[in-house]
Amino acid sequence: MKSEDKELHIINEPNSLFKGIQKAFLNQFNVLYELAKEKAKEFYKDIIKSKDTEISELKEKVKSLNSTLFLRDKKIERLEEQNKVLSTGVLQQLSTKQQKENITTTPKAQTLEEILKSNPSNLKEAQKDLKELLAKSSTSNKIHRDR
Repeated sequence: MKSEDKELHIINEPNSLFKGIQKAFLNQFNVLYELAKEKAKEFYKDIIKSKDTEISELKEKVKSLNSTLFLRDKKIERLEEQNKVLSTGVLQQLSTKQQKENITTTPKAQTLEEILKSNPSNLKEAQKDLKELLAKSSTSNKIHRDR
């Protein structure tokens, strides 16, 4: 067809011009739609990739923090154990020291003889009391034997 024939054909059929424009528009729209879909796929793939990377990094941080917490817990347990050992040792040392102090600071008890010798009047009283006790005891022994 010659260009003049096309023009006549378009003029003679006004719907045909509209249909041609509509067809061209739909073709271009479909091309743009497919391009937009591809761009959206790439865009979301990039977002997903970056989020996956972010998730992986966060998982590594969590592992690292868990490891750090585990090590701290172990260190705390060791320190608590050392504290128990040291506390026990300190208590033993204090107990031993206290016993030594008690031994050195506790005055020696006086014997009965020393007490009596230190005060002669006490000696006389003690002798008198002893004689009375002996007399009573011999009397009570006689009574028990006679029965």
